[in-house]
Amino acid sequence: MTALQPDGLPPHHSTFFYVWTLPAPWPPGRPNVHRQDLGAAELEVYVGTDEGRISAILWERNGNNRMAIAEGKTRPILASGQEIVIVSVRSERGKIEFRLNGQSVTYLNSLDDEPVMVQRSGGGQSSPFLRFAEKNRKQLARRAGTFKNLIEKKDKASREHMFSSLTEEAKILRNCLEGLERGETFHIRTISSRLRLLLVKQGQVPLLQACAALKKLPITVYCPPYPDQPLPFREGLMVSITLDPLRANPEPPYTTPVDVDLWLSFDALLLGDINITNHELISDIGNTIGSHLDPKPIPAVVSLRSGRIGSIDMTLDKLQIYFMNIAKAIQPVCEFVASFEHESRSGEL
Repeated sequence: MTALQPDGLPPHHSTFFYVWTLPAPWPPGRPNVHRQDLGAAELEVYVGTDEGRISAILWERNGNNRMAIAEGKTRPILASGQEIVIVSVRSERGKIEFRLNGQSVTYLNSLDDEPVMVQRSGGGQSSPFLRFAEKNRKQLARRAGTFKNLIEKKDKASREHMFSSLTEEAKILRNCLEGLERGETFHIRTISSRLRLLLVKQGQVPLLQACAALKKLPITVYCPPYPDQPLPFREGLMVSITLDPLRANPEPPYTTPVDVDLWLSFDALLLGDINITNHELISDIGNTIGSHLDPKPIPAVVSLRSGRIGSIDMTLDKLQIYFMNIAKAIQPVCEFVASFEHESRSGEL
């Protein structure tokens, strides 16, 4: 396996993405080693072993010494020819998980060690994994340029305030989500205002993106394949919305890694023949329901609040479901970025 362009930057929860070419047969000899610095820990990924596997070790650092705290490997990986693949390596709670083009290929035991055949993507670079890998990198670079002045001018105290504010916002979202689980639907108003503060660029500095830019961190969520497709217009249907568009962690069918800023540009709502993006919808709702009483509600709000979905325990309208699901995905991302606050205090920012 030959490394083409390893992404080398961690989204949340210590997940790393690599873009590799997989030759067949695998070349014998010493595997390539890719190291990811996690501060108090280090992840080593070994690619191109004789068995056709990828393996990884998570090391904990203690001064000049280190101790292995998690190990893992894939099942044997086979390819019929030169194939470009996306490999993700995730470490969490002492376990390491591998995915190849979104498919879990982690070795579990000797009874489940069948080789994995790489499937052709049916279009090479048109694969959603590869298509978004390049777009995600561009978003990371664009964010660095957007917040260049902020990065250069913010003093240490201001940066610490930004990270501590992000920590508080993550706690607010967590408390609101816990309240929703108890059936307290009024928390949606708070969620909509906090998501506006965290994500919306219009007339303000979005806190999540600004903090991520200060540390050059990617901010990644997971969507179904082809999440950038416009919502289809259907005769007689006045409103159509993607109620559950993303996840914080990969799980089928939410296995396509997408940068948050890129996701914000995707369509969220089709109102008649008008397409409204996630950024526009979060901004509109955050500026009305989330902040003040609007004497003239926007049509999107009226349409989305007219129908209700739920159970005996809790009934929500479509707008509430949309914001609840976004908060569930964004809250862990905020926690991840906010966890770099200690680095700002050590003077590394």
